[in-house]
Amino acid sequence: MMTEKLDACASRDLLNEIINVRKDLKEFIATSEARILSKLDILQQKIREVEEENTSLKARIEKLEKQSRRKNLIVFGLNKKPEDITLKSVCETLGPLLNEDISERDITDLYPLGRNQNCPVKLELRSTFKKRSLLAKGKNLKGTNIAISLDLTDLERQENKILRKHLQIERARSTSDRVYIGGNKLFVGGGRTRQSNWKRVGRTNRA
Repeated sequence: MMTEKLDACASRDLLNEIINVRKDLKEFIATSEARILSKLDILQQKIREVEEENTSLKARIEKLEKQSRRKNLIVFGLNKKPEDITLKSVCETLGPLLNEDISERDITDLYPLGRNQNCPVKLELRSTFKKRSLLAKGKNLKGTNIAISLDLTDLERQENKILRKHLQIERARSTSDRVYIGGNKLFVGGGRTRQSNWKRVGRTNRA
């Protein structure tokens, strides 16, 4: 009889000990989980701050890039070796074709963008007025092997590529004959399309 009481007492003590251990374990898990979630919230907040700072920095860099290129033009199709490209040769080639008076004084510097015979050439012009004037006469180069374009940033080139893909799509499905690009925007039937639309096309094409 005494042995049975001792066994029952020992069983109760063991049960209580198990209950207490389980309780302590639950409290430890809850505390640890709260601590981990708190640290996770702090980490996520830091990630958001870094992402915002990164976005802001990219925007500032893009702005500076555009600023540094605002007077530049890229010339394609001169068909000259880089060492033969001079201010004089560029002016003598472009002036008559564009039907525009262009002198060496209008160009502050030039850079062949490659080493091959027909590499593009970057022109740094003295003024944005002269750049716009030359660009406006670009239509006179139609039918020649020479073309001129803006000096775009990497981001602008990516957006322009997407825009031209969307231009092809709109020309294929639109009933309007007025589908064109102007000012880095797509116009259909005289109205401008939403930029978000052609960006979605770009994401679809990359997928």
